[in-house]
Amino acid sequence: MPCRSDYLEPRDAEIESRRVAQFIIYVDAKLSNHPATWILAAASSTYGNEDKVSELTAMLCATLRELTEDQLDEIVYNGRNRESRLLADWWDEHKEADVRHEQEDELILEAQPEFRSLTADGRGVIIELDWYKRAKKFLVDFGLEEE
Repeated sequence: MPCRSDYLEPRDAEIESRRVAQFIIYVDAKLSNHPATWILAAASSTYGNEDKVSELTAMLCATLRELTEDQLDEIVYNGRNRESRLLADWWDEHKEADVRHEQEDELILEAQPEFRSLTADGRGVIIELDWYKRAKKFLVDFGLEEE
């Protein structure tokens, strides 16, 4: 079919969803697991699956956190494997971002305690967009984050 949009550049979230889906497939293969069809589709699509980027990220994070030290060395920190090196870079960046997010959540909750009642776990995972926007504005207003 000649009418396609694959000539358009993918957005950052699309690129990230594809990359994370590819990492999930890589890790699953090393663990002898079979990824879901939608993950395979996201990994092979030019545009990934932008709507699922957070879910994919959470899935990969949870899987990597459950690995033993030996599995981490073989799957994530194997310097002889290009995919492993890319995953290690992603994982290190992700862990740093998690620490930053936790610190930001604590600052928000200290300044705006009413956010605590709007969190999924009572610790700062803001789940409603309007409240997330208010929290984001707070961080920007106090110079803790850029717009």
